[in-house]
Amino acid sequence: MARYLIHTKGWGLNFKPQVTMKGELVCHTDAGFGSSNLESHMSTTGYVVMLDGVLLSYGSKSQKVCATSSTEAEFYAMFATMQQTVFVRDMLTRMGWKARPAIVYTDSMPAMAIAKSRDGLQNSARTYSTKVERVRQWIQAGIFEVRHCRTHECLADALTKAKTGKAFMEFRGTIMANTVRKEHVVQWIPEQHENF
Repeated sequence: MARYLIHTKGWGLNFKPQVTMKGELVCHTDAGFGSSNLESHMSTTGYVVMLDGVLLSYGSKSQKVCATSSTEAEFYAMFATMQQTVFVRDMLTRMGWKARPAIVYTDSMPAMAIAKSRDGLQNSARTYSTKVERVRQWIQAGIFEVRHCRTHECLADALTKAKTGKAFMEFRGTIMANTVRKEHVVQWIPEQHENF
């Protein structure tokens, strides 16, 4: 651990916006089924929230409920990600951001099916029907748009399971800058951007 910290002391979070500000809020969500604690078998939730490629929020934590399937764990992670994003979205709206659907990427097709349609809800999923209904309400209200992505494209995947080598380097390069330079510090005025 100490060796890693010594060799990465010049790294910092990347707050350099993309050339064109689109005002696009993108979230990545993932779960590590039963990976949090081998004794309690709790799953891990991981999420990343970005605005135009700039990291706004991220987290990795143990789920409070013991999921009985990977689909259930993935859905709990999706719900937690959406809850966090609603908070971020509210703050951005207060700063003048023009609200549009936040895009949520998940690598779980079954969790996405449950979120989008009543047909995706199986009997085993009824224990979390309140969260299912809340997610559907958010989607129907146009707050979120759920899309599928491959596991290796999901940024939150690195927050739910150990990554090594190339996969870790790609994740780190996406959210961090090798040196903290002056141009990475942005003085941002909402009125100067058409989408805010």
